[in-house]
Amino acid sequence: MQMKNMYGHLAVTLLGLATMIAVPLAAYERELTSLQVRHAVFLGRANNARTASFLKDYLQTFPAARSGVYLSRVEVSTPYKQIVERARRAASGSYSALQAQSDYELSPRRLLLDLTFLRALATPPQPSRAMPVLISESPLDFLQGFTYGVAQSGREVPAFIQVIDGIYNCGPWGCFLTGVRVQLAAEVAAVESAPLDLEVAAADGQIVRARFDLARLR
Repeated sequence: MQMKNMYGHLAVTLLGLATMIAVPLAAYERELTSLQVRHAVFLGRANNARTASFLKDYLQTFPAARSGVYLSRVEVSTPYKQIVERARRAASGSYSALQAQSDYELSPRRLLLDLTFLRALATPPQPSRAMPVLISESPLDFLQGFTYGVAQSGREVPAFIQVIDGIYNCGPWGCFLTGVRVQLAAEVAAVESAPLDLEVAAADGQIVRARFDLARLR
């Protein structure tokens, strides 16, 4: 699996951003029918035990490291799951199947991988009135040295960084960067209904792997 420099890709991405219900079991689908969109809306709007059971298979978490920055969690979002999440997070009953169909038709067809990086034992510096805490580290600095690769059946899946967000611990005197969220995106045309493998390597050579079997996920 070819590993890509996360720091470099983040720098390019930031520059671009600055300028610019019961559901039958089935495999991941590149294109959704209107009936499948409707099923996804009903599942998300229900927001019950069935919804939670559906969503749990799209998330993997990893143990905290004793020091340094580490990958804490990875969540995959297929087009179907993206609709479920939008319906689940909307005000009760406010997200309709008609709106979901419109959003689906207008949105890029992409599979998303959301990665959360945290700093082990992140303790904010103690501020004072005389010396407030300033944000002295950027998400780019936080992730320096990390690389990533996405593959299926031994072939590379082209994936790019679409969004990054810093996670901050803020108080009256400033903010302290404690983590970073990175969203990778792959065009659905490049993704098959088969196991999808993600590898994330740290600067010290340690590798974290996550596998999502898209043959078993919607």
